[in-house]
Amino acid sequence: VEEAVGLSEYVPWAFVSGEQGVRKPSAEAYRAACAAVGRGAEDVIFVDDSATNVAAAESFGIPSIRFRGAEALRPQLRRLLNLPLEDIQFSVRGSGPP
Repeated sequence: VEEAVGLSEYVPWAFVSGEQGVRKPSAEAYRAACAAVGRGAEDVIFVDDSATNVAAAESFGIPSIRFRGAEALRPQLRRLLNLPLEDIQFSVRGSGPP
């Protein structure tokens, strides 16, 4: 997700579980992410391309999106954040000339 969209440029914080010594789909990975940002599960959004990881995050109580491409991500974020589509702006990395 980060390589395709650069989502961390548009949200205040991103968490990479492997850098913290925990692995998805372990509940500890989701617990650590919430603790790192000081938020409850209901106050964060999880985006991942793995259906297994998305299901695990949802079972932990985290609203989740299965990443299937940058263009599909925008309306899914809009729905979760209850924002107008034009409020979610990001570019797709690697989709144009360098």
